[in-house]
Amino acid sequence: TRTHATGTVTSIASGVQSYIGGLVGYNDGTPILSSYATGDERKTSGTSSYSGGLVGINIGTIRDSYATGSVTNSSTAGGQVGYNEGSISNAYATGQVGNADADTVGGLIGQNSGTLSKVYATGSVTGTSKVGGLIGNNDGAAVTQAYATGAVTGGNTDVGGLIGLSWGAVTASYWDTETTGQASSAGGDGVVGLTTAQARDK
Repeated sequence: TRTHATGTVTSIASGVQSYIGGLVGYNDGTPILSSYATGDERKTSGTSSYSGGLVGINIGTIRDSYATGSVTNSSTAGGQVGYNEGSISNAYATGQVGNADADTVGGLIGQNSGTLSKVYATGSVTGTSKVGGLIGNNDGAAVTQAYATGAVTGGNTDVGGLIGLSWGAVTASYWDTETTGQASSAGGDGVVGLTTAQARDK
């Protein structure tokens, strides 16, 4: 509770799976509350990793926390968490995520199998497939009261203003169609695209 980190994290691991986080690499269940990280995360070699501005892999509870650093990685990267199996609420990320070769990247979460509520992301996201302003791949998870405003740049497969690919239930969520540059999003009827003016009224 009430922890923070400000330094840059760089991984040079090649050919092995790695977990890279601005605060924690792998969170195995410890609650992360009222915490933040501001440093950048970079993986300079190899592709098998999970990278997040705050946590690489999370299976615990994250609440009232944020990350502002950029996350440069080509596999499963998020502005706050690379891969989430836990619960995240009242949280946000503002850093840019991904690169031109990235797969499964999101402004907040790269791949989500947990629950998200009252979360948002404002950083730009760049990748090839499963690219979303908030989540790259929402794998059967519940998301509510979420939004994204950062520019989203991707290839032709599973790219969306809020979510790139989704199999979960998404409700009361939206993305800014103008600032993200995306006219569509995965997530079904619970996801609405709004203009910047409309989003300011939310």
